[in-house]
Amino acid sequence: MLGECDRASDCTLFIAFMLEKIRAALGEGIDVQKAGSVKMPVQMPVQMPVQMPVQMPVENPQPLTPTAQGILDILVANPAITISQMADKLAVNRRTIERNIKILQDKGRLLRVGATKSGYWQVVS
Repeated sequence: MLGECDRASDCTLFIAFMLEKIRAALGEGIDVQKAGSVKMPVQMPVQMPVQMPVQMPVENPQPLTPTAQGILDILVANPAITISQMADKLAVNRRTIERNIKILQDKGRLLRVGATKSGYWQVVS
């Protein structure tokens, strides 16, 4: 079949041949599956309570970096401090403070309350 298609520079016959072989194989597979299938009764699931309190212990929480811990310490003392002021106090650049604030927010340790300019930071224990 391949040689014939190659001589004719047309693969249409080969594609039709392969599709027929795939159809035949799928038909055989379906027939085998039908022959071996068994009907089973369907049972409705048992109704579970709506709410089940689950407490999961926090194991080995990752320790904070010194910069992140420094940010939290500064914010406990002065929740309205600016990022630039924190960067000056910790002797790091603004981007380091911003990155650590994002990490603290993602970990649920820090919340921003209010607007960007008039708000403040709330440290979550």
